[in-house]
Amino acid sequence: MLWVDAVGGYLVCLDDQVVLAVRGMDSHADVPLMGDLSRNHATIARDGDGYVVRAHQTTFATIRKSNRLRSTTATVIRLGQTVELEFRQPSPVSSSAGLRW
Repeated sequence: MLWVDAVGGYLVCLDDQVVLAVRGMDSHADVPLMGDLSRNHATIARDGDGYVVRAHQTTFATIRKSNRLRSTTATVIRLGQTVELEFRQPSPVSSSAGLRW
């Protein structure tokens, strides 16, 4: 967790894949979330010059044909009934991406 000016916090994940899951002691979440989620709900993984979402439980994303996350527009990822995230990749060639609650 990175705190900037004691105003806001940012979780920085440096791995090629991150697990989105419920927050808890027995959870292996890289991005721990509060909500009606499982301990391994979904994974966002680097795939070449982009990212893919791999659903392990009920997950919906505004993706057209594949599980590939789009870099040109924001993609909404809905986990279960209670959690909604917005995925953004600054540019198609950027190796970084962001999730917003």
